[in-house]
Amino acid sequence: QRERPKQPFLKRFTASHPVLYRIAASVILVLLVGWGGVSFSAQSLPGNFLYPVKRLAENARYSLTFTPDGRAELHVIFARNRTDELRKSFQPHVSLDKGLLNAMLNESRSAQKESENLKGLRSRVLIDKIAQLNRHQQSALENIQPMACTADSAVIIQAISLCTQRGDCLTRGCCSECQCGTEPCACPW
Repeated sequence: QRERPKQPFLKRFTASHPVLYRIAASVILVLLVGWGGVSFSAQSLPGNFLYPVKRLAENARYSLTFTPDGRAELHVIFARNRTDELRKSFQPHVSLDKGLLNAMLNESRSAQKESENLKGLRSRVLIDKIAQLNRHQQSALENIQPMACTADSAVIIQAISLCTQRGDCLTRGCCSECQCGTEPCACPW
């Protein structure tokens, strides 16, 4: 009498545990689709149907970061993302997405506020990154300004002025502990 060849493990497992197999397959499918959605959403812009996925992934990443320096670094990354989104989504002589402009400036402020919790070299490195981000934002706004619609000119000029003030504050080093010398504090953060 001949022996029947043994069936492969997967075939034996699926035959003996069909419910468990379906659950495992469903979990793997959900993880793959979720990972793919987050990956594809990374380059999305406001108005794109994947943009909420991108923002949800950012919020989840922030929620899973527990250190002040890690959170501040994420605010810098998110502010750079908002700046790049503003630049890429801008259309000459079409109204500017003011919510996106506000989000860009608020992320920068949040990075600076988180940096106040840091000391020493880590604080200085982060302040340098925030200063570089501030220059990037100011440059992006200055490039947009000449092509902006008339109604947005004042808002963009105000945002550029804010970036200039923030840059001056970062240069003076008054950001970690207010030393701007004015009462009340005149730091733009």
